[in-house]
Amino acid sequence: MVMVKKSSGATYQQLMDRIFKDLIGQDLEVYVDHMVVKSTTAGQHYEALARAVKFLGFILSRRGIEANPEKCKVIINMRSPKSVKKVQQLAGRITTLARFLSRSAEITLLIFHYL
Repeated sequence: MVMVKKSSGATYQQLMDRIFKDLIGQDLEVYVDHMVVKSTTAGQHYEALARAVKFLGFILSRRGIEANPEKCKVIINMRSPKSVKKVQQLAGRITTLARFLSRSAEITLLIFHYL
């Protein structure tokens, strides 16, 4: 977020508070673009991290951060896009999983050529 107005930091903080309202105070504290997951034991910490990461659309496992299989199924089960809006939706969904895809920029570029 570009900090142009004096109140943009406060606006961003309010947005983060609204997004994470169910987790703040229990397992999570959010300060602008920093998040702290808190717990008293290692097991509780893993569970709290898993809740926060799953909320963000990923899965936390023993292997690290992985793509959420539910989000992958949505892309796999999508019908072929027939409109500009549907192509944009597909590109957006692929972008959210880009960190897990090799050559994701090339894939997205191919999709944008259909626009």
